[in-house]
Amino acid sequence: MHSIIKDVNCEVIIIDPYADVELLDMVKDIDARIFEISRMYGITPEMMIQEIQKNPHLLYSLNQQIMSQKVTKFLLDNSTIISKE
Repeated sequence: MHSIIKDVNCEVIIIDPYADVELLDMVKDIDARIFEISRMYGITPEMMIQEIQKNPHLLYSLNQQIMSQKVTKFLLDNSTIISKE
């Protein structure tokens, strides 16, 4: 399966030096999200890609949502809750 992201002109914003390790996962996550959204709207992934190409802000928004979810998950997985008594 080819990566949908290759068909879209975009920039992936890297928020820290460790994020580049996650770049491949981001591409997979964006692909998956495009498939999910296209299914919700009853259109093909190719049609969704065309919409993204018309409005690059859609891809930026998808990227930000996924990055936010990844950062939140990372923080939750790697933090310790300390109770003050």
